[in-house]
Amino acid sequence: MNVPVDGNVTLYMRGPASITLASVNGSISAAASVTTGWAPGLYSFSARLTDDAGNVDEIAAGTVEIKPDIATIAPGTDIRSQNRRTYDAICAVIENRASMDQQSYKINNRELVRTPIADLLTLRARYKSLVAQENGRGGVREHRVIF
Repeated sequence: MNVPVDGNVTLYMRGPASITLASVNGSISAAASVTTGWAPGLYSFSARLTDDAGNVDEIAAGTVEIKPDIATIAPGTDIRSQNRRTYDAICAVIENRASMDQQSYKINNRELVRTPIADLLTLRARYKSLVAQENGRGGVREHRVIF
């Protein structure tokens, strides 16, 4: 990361870890040997300019996601997003529901009530849209094997 700045700027990032970077010679930077140790996750950030009198002005703020280094992800790790896992689970429930014709049943004092199909279809459409946004595309990408 190398962002040119004018003055004394400190970048604060807070989330899974606490990261603070100060400007040096007019820029904020972090070497790869440093960033490799940063915990992945969603961070809030604030870039603050401090003038010679000690006054502080926030010049940028927002959120940023630090993603894990793909080279360090263990085999078998589920790398799907929370939205994708939820979408896949809803699809599995709908698929398994095809062989069941009862929405609820009761045995002694125990009762099971299943989520109505209409609700599942609404949830599926919602999570399909969220996954599409994550993918930056108009639809959910299905997994394909190419030989």
